[in-house]
Amino acid sequence: MWNSLTCIAVGLLLTGFGALAAAQDNLVANPGFEAVGDGGFFADWGRGEFGKVGKTVFMETTGAHAGRNCLRMVGTLNSFTTCRAKTIAVKPEANYWVTWWFRAKQPDTSRTYLFLQTNLAQRVFPHTDRRGDFDWTLNIVTYRTKPGETTLAPVLTMHTPAGEVGASWWDEVGVWEKLPPELEERYRREHPWDDVSIPTAQRFSQSDSCVVWGDRAEARIYPQTPAPDGRGAEGQRGRGEGAIALAAPGRGHDVFQLVVTPTKEMPTVSLQFSGDVPAGSLSHRVARCVTVKEVRDKSFPLGPTPDPLVEPTQAEPVAPGQSGIFWLEWSPPAGSKPGVYSAQATVLSGGKAVATVPLKLKRWAFDLPEVPHYRSMVMVTPSFIRRFYPGLSEDDAYRLGWDILSRHRLSGFNITLWPTPKLADGKLDASLRVESLRLELDWTRFDRLLAAAKEYRATALTLGPMLGGGASQGWKPHKFAGLTPLADEPFNAHYVEMNRLMAARLRQAGMLDKAYVYPYDEPEPDYMDKIVGLCDLIHQGAPDLKCLMTTDPTTGKPLWGKVNAWIIPCSTLRADMVEQRRAAGDEIWIYNMTAAIEETPLEHRLYLWRAARVDAAGGLLWNATWWNKINPWENPTSAAYAVGRQGERLYHYQAGQASLFYPNPDGKGPLIPALRLLLIRQGVEDFDLLAELLGAWKAALPQLAAKSPDVIAQARAAFVAPVMLGYTILTTCAARAEAVRHILAAELEVARQRPFVIAYPTRSKGQLAVAGVAETGAQLTLNGQPVSVGPDGRFVAVVTGEQLAAGLRWTATKGADRKSWDWTGLR
Repeated sequence: MWNSLTCIAVGLLLTGFGALAAAQDNLVANPGFEAVGDGGFFADWGRGEFGKVGKTVFMETTGAHAGRNCLRMVGTLNSFTTCRAKTIAVKPEANYWVTWWFRAKQPDTSRTYLFLQTNLAQRVFPHTDRRGDFDWTLNIVTYRTKPGETTLAPVLTMHTPAGEVGASWWDEVGVWEKLPPELEERYRREHPWDDVSIPTAQRFSQSDSCVVWGDRAEARIYPQTPAPDGRGAEGQRGRGEGAIALAAPGRGHDVFQLVVTPTKEMPTVSLQFSGDVPAGSLSHRVARCVTVKEVRDKSFPLGPTPDPLVEPTQAEPVAPGQSGIFWLEWSPPAGSKPGVYSAQATVLSGGKAVATVPLKLKRWAFDLPEVPHYRSMVMVTPSFIRRFYPGLSEDDAYRLGWDILSRHRLSGFNITLWPTPKLADGKLDASLRVESLRLELDWTRFDRLLAAAKEYRATALTLGPMLGGGASQGWKPHKFAGLTPLADEPFNAHYVEMNRLMAARLRQAGMLDKAYVYPYDEPEPDYMDKIVGLCDLIHQGAPDLKCLMTTDPTTGKPLWGKVNAWIIPCSTLRADMVEQRRAAGDEIWIYNMTAAIEETPLEHRLYLWRAARVDAAGGLLWNATWWNKINPWENPTSAAYAVGRQGERLYHYQAGQASLFYPNPDGKGPLIPALRLLLIRQGVEDFDLLAELLGAWKAALPQLAAKSPDVIAQARAAFVAPVMLGYTILTTCAARAEAVRHILAAELEVARQRPFVIAYPTRSKGQLAVAGVAETGAQLTLNGQPVSVGPDGRFVAVVTGEQLAAGLRWTATKGADRKSWDWTGLR
């Protein structure tokens, strides 16, 4: 996203965008609003069901971005204003570019955006939505048509759900099969990587009874998924062709799905490992299916869907069309010996070996930190767990959740902890009115759960009471010890005092820096003043106690200077607002963590890259056990929930939404992880890898000639870019994400060795390159060829896509110091 036209090439300014667009086959009719039709309005633009010419949609003959005219739109209170372009014929499953210029003068409650109306659905680009005032801004987005999608039309839109209406101006709307060169150059400044598709399935063996094959954890494999053709996977090239290649640091893990697909009736199958590996480092679970009956995404297939991962207790029944799916996990312990271990997975059928698959298990030469860099606020609801574990106490139910979350590097202490308050009788005056009410606090539960937070090394602890909010309920605060917040006079003093005492207890326990008061959930604009009042009381009681709010800084402007941690929905992330609040000293968090069966497995892992993209402290998940009126084994979609000021509508959940594990069917033993939880853990480890590498580079920075911290920032952005293709756009390629992980690990293995080098993949003048900075006097080679290093230690070496995809070999020498490292292939 770019502001103003100052960065456009001089040639583009002189010739006008419209002339260039015509030369490049812009598919939008009348894209610059220069042609006026017979009705006195722009030709080929609809008057719109939600837009009325002369009332909410206007011709403007001044102030255009380019040419003579532009379109002006005025919002409609409590509704939408739209103007639709002429329908465009497109090809299914084809890539298109969508571009537009717009500006707005509008309140923060107004939203200006463009969506595509296709013959199948509305397609949105939430990362381009804008609220508040902004100058002429260019958006360039990619869109791939879905199967069966044959038409689309850009729809210019304003949405004004409350408050005052605003106005927006639009010009130079485009849909392209190929971008004009000037626009592509601009796009590449912020988006150096396109998405790619790389198959990762591998076929290991075939006998007269079955095919043994497998794929990365990010692939959704059903029992009826057919085995792939061929033998190897491109994504595995160079890491053990014909073998399962897994890699992890100490305290880390890697996962692979090994599938046994029968070609005829055969006895039950099981898996057996052999090889000299660290104790407990190699294990497996079996994928089970749950029947998905209700979905929000109507394209998601209903029926049995793999999700729970159970401990194997007996051999698995299989049959033609009903494969056995084993999830292999490589988890080298901290302190174990680095290197490559060889092992085997033997498939047994009826107790006899039918296939042996070699395992190449790499243990990277570092450990992940015991406490993750990625901080998380994940809620566990004991009452839901206790429904399936008769007689279990609240504390023990919590511990079941905390145990499984901590094993997956997540923190389950989003519990809005607070002492139990009680108002004792006060003195009575002559009129028999209460003169004062003394606040009594019972700290028993508070101290017990605070001790548990320390025991589990919680990365964040939310404090209560949460006085209300969420579900669009408005300002309907819950009672506090019988008092109505901000209404009953004694409330203020007692709330101030409780926060003062909570902060003192947290400070004494050494947990104050991890604690966040969560006073109200998802506040809405019309009562933001009430939230300000609560924040003021919190800080009056304890100025050093942090207050969090689940809203974006644009909506929550009245809370600037009051809120210390912004928990921002991914759909409303704005770079300018994020950086503005960060500069003010606020923490940035994001939510809700991806946790639904309907989302792709890869999206669960890559949510953590969303956090990395905005340099967030961590993320929030509002629940991990949301089994509202369901048994998740029978139906993973929770019952709809009433929302709205009067509970006038229902919120329908995604399948598996906010549920990361399953109760043990026998009502005893640990919770059973959903496969989604293992993928989230992989994302946490990705986040931690990047944080560890940046920390190592920061420590080396004083030894480098180019000491500017922007070197670290550039490297960080460069490693995020292949995964996060835009501010909120994720790659769909698991092999791409995995390649970046391997490169980060290779860099981290040598980051603390002399001579110090910071290296990262990038794009220079439109060409793929590797760049960075080296210690003064160091000599670098890349694939055996010397790399030119400037006096300040900086270097840029152009590489071809083929070279980068094949992998790179680095060496760095300075005097007696020498090191070498490899990059796996990146596409």
